[in-house]
Amino acid sequence: MRVDILYKSVNDKSPYVYKLRTNAPTLKIFYGLEHVVKGSFPHVGVTAREGLLVMYKRVEDKSWMPVNAYSRSSPAVLNMKYLVGDNVYYDLLIYAPILGTLSDLYLDVPEGSSIVSIEENNIDKIMIAGGIHSFGIGCTTSSMLFSNIIGRKTNSLVNNYSFNKSDFLKAYHSNYFKADKKFRKHDICILEVDSYSQKKEDVEKYLVDVVNFFKTKVNKLICWYALPPNRQSRKDLIRKLLKEYEGEIIIEDISCIYSDKYSDMCVYSNRFINDTANVFIYKKLSKWL
Repeated sequence: MRVDILYKSVNDKSPYVYKLRTNAPTLKIFYGLEHVVKGSFPHVGVTAREGLLVMYKRVEDKSWMPVNAYSRSSPAVLNMKYLVGDNVYYDLLIYAPILGTLSDLYLDVPEGSSIVSIEENNIDKIMIAGGIHSFGIGCTTSSMLFSNIIGRKTNSLVNNYSFNKSDFLKAYHSNYFKADKKFRKHDICILEVDSYSQKKEDVEKYLVDVVNFFKTKVNKLICWYALPPNRQSRKDLIRKLLKEYEGEIIIEDISCIYSDKYSDMCVYSNRFINDTANVFIYKKLSKWL
């Protein structure tokens, strides 16, 4: 039995995450990609570029467990009866790649199996906005994006509006402001406000406007940044620009990932972070969720 589970979500794009409930003892996942970002991405794992990552949990459990990661050269065949048993209902998470858009996504399951999409209408909605760190550049699989970790750990619906750009504040100012009426209301926005590669003049010119824009779209705005030690003046600039919002927004400095204590585990360079850094970012932000 073949089931098509592809749908459109944020910005009329297929979402990063598909959540299903099924009792199928075996599954085969077939997918196609379009709009694959061209270029060299040595800091991104192959499944984050063009593959899938699948996780599962029994319905009554809270923690998700990995099934496997799949690339286009390896068929996604899941023998779930060895993980959950026979005729047992369980939940699946299918994470799409970050550097391509799914054009097809369907599953083959045995006849008589039940499989449904899990509705998330009553779950808190969290918006992620930012640049390459929030977009996921540097992750081995898309499951390691801090936004996707937040979604799993808090059981929240997370929409990622990030840009794969260094000048992301300028991009928000140029793109989303024009689409103001189409922008959906969320409970929380986690906004990356600066990164190593962003120009200082863009921070000075656009940061306040971007913060004001997102404040109108959410009930709680969490601003964060991670900058290496040679960007101390930028930290001072951010604090100066956002001082007027004290008590209205949350500002979290996660520059510890660049410290002598953690940099060997968290960053590839001043520009690129890795999976461990995404875990750090999740842990630092989770106290505000």
